[in-house]
Parts: sequence; structure tokens; C-alpha cells
Amino acid sequence: MTGTVWVELVCTVNPRHAVRALPFLDTAVAGYGPEMGRSLSLTQIMLALAHAVRRDTGEAARVGAGAIAAAREIGSVRAKGRLRPLEAVVRSGTPTREGRQLLVRIAEFRAAAG
Repeated sequence: MTGTVWVELVCTVNPRHAVRALPFLDTAVAGYGPEMGRSLSLTQIMLALAHAVRRDTGEAARVGAGAIAAAREIGSVRAKGRLRPLEAVVRSGTPTREGRQLLVRIAEFRAAAG
């Protein structure tokens, strides 16, 4: 929950809060078991967003790909909407190769998710 609050502050108040979100989100992701696929996916999206805000697109792409894979595995369409802020941040800069690959994965997931 703390990581979620920091990410919300990243989106609404100041991107500098991203660094504060990272350890909480890392801990949350590490704590989810296989029975928590939806929570894992949604938390990974927030973690990827925090990395993207910090312009660490390599890590954002790695975590984002995991989030999409988890969402596909459980058939989560809720993740579709949650990917919008991540996509916007990656697009807002000059996307790296990893960033462009993440944008493709997001588009493919949205197309497959209906």
C-alpha cells in the first residue's frame, strides 16, 4: 500500500517520489505467490511506472513485461487500464529500444485483451 501511495504522488504531485516507491514495490512483488497473480501484475505495473519516471527504461521494460505476462496468465483485463500511465511516461521521452519493445508489448496485450 505504501508503494501505491508513493506512485500516486509520482503521478499527481512530483515525479521525484518515484525513488521512494521503489523499495516498497520491490518488497511487495517479491512477497506475492503464484495464487496472487492479479496483485502481482498490478504491483509490477506500478513498479515499472516508477522506473520509467526515473528514465530507467531498461528496468521498466523488464518489470513491465513481467506484469503483462502475469496479466495474460490469469486473463486480467484490469491491467489494460493500469498500463496507460506507464505507456504515457515511456512515450513522453525518447523511448530506448527497451522502451519501444515495452510499448509494443502493451499494444499487443491491449489488442489481445479485447
